[in-house]
Amino acid sequence: MQAITREAEEFGLGQHKYYMILALSAISLQSMMIGSLGMIYCSSALLFGIVNALLVPIQQIFAVIFLPESFNSDKWMALAMCLWGFASYFYGEYKDSMTNKVTKTKHATLPEQV
Repeated sequence: MQAITREAEEFGLGQHKYYMILALSAISLQSMMIGSLGMIYCSSALLFGIVNALLVPIQQIFAVIFLPESFNSDKWMALAMCLWGFASYFYGEYKDSMTNKVTKTKHATLPEQV
């Protein structure tokens, strides 16, 4: 507790704003966790993993837009790898769904064997 009091005193915007940021951060983290559990409960853990991983490039882009942060080559590479991973996953799912659709159609049109 002494560390938080010391940090609040050293915070450049004042103690009141420090505690307000701390409280809002805790509330938003709890809201995110409840939403995550709700997403897992209502859909699947796989969908939650995809959405959670999608936040990585979004956070990078928002950090560059809203914070005074440079977008160096490491961030470009990380962004490209994230987007490549998403594209590969969704392309693989698309190919699987097309293969399953063709297989189901083929089995539906074959005559039953006696």
